[in-house]
Amino acid sequence: MTIRTFILSEEQSAGLRRQLKQSQSSSVYRRATALLAVNQGTAVSNVASLLGVTRQTVYNWMAAYSGNKTDKNLHDAPRSGRPRLLTEAIDARIVHALAFSPENFGYRSNRWSAATLRSHVGSLLPCEVSDETFRRRLRHIGYTWKDGHYVRQAEANMTAEFQSGNNERQESVLTRQSKRMHENGAHGAASKYFC
Repeated sequence: MTIRTFILSEEQSAGLRRQLKQSQSSSVYRRATALLAVNQGTAVSNVASLLGVTRQTVYNWMAAYSGNKTDKNLHDAPRSGRPRLLTEAIDARIVHALAFSPENFGYRSNRWSAATLRSHVGSLLPCEVSDETFRRRLRHIGYTWKDGHYVRQAEANMTAEFQSGNNERQESVLTRQSKRMHENGAHGAASKYFC
């Protein structure tokens, strides 16, 4: 079978029409439309013009579908995409910076903002990143904005639990903190002052 005599069986045509109704991918929809149109006798150049692609693209779709007439040939091949701008190395630098006051790094502010953090790690960034992208990355690595500064999400949740007045939960959190302090030796030293 040559590409110029592109003929689909009734079952294949039905499968392509089903793809037109079910697929949420615009590329699959365009390919199925092109294949059905060519099968009905529409010239490849007309199909290409209607879909805004080149004739060669339509021929490529026909060849791919002719080789193995399955619906998976209508989908895009997996691609790697653009590499991440904010990497684990940058995440580590962000976490390190948040452990200290911005004043320790020569900034005038005593609290980190997204813009200040972004400028602090800017030398590691391959290109300019918006404040909103930076905020998304902060949320991704577990930080949230709380009372004018960034805190770990777990700390923000703990604060919210105490403010909600859930006494049973508060006691549980306090018990865990007390155990941790005791295991670290801090509880004994503190008991001198509070007992």
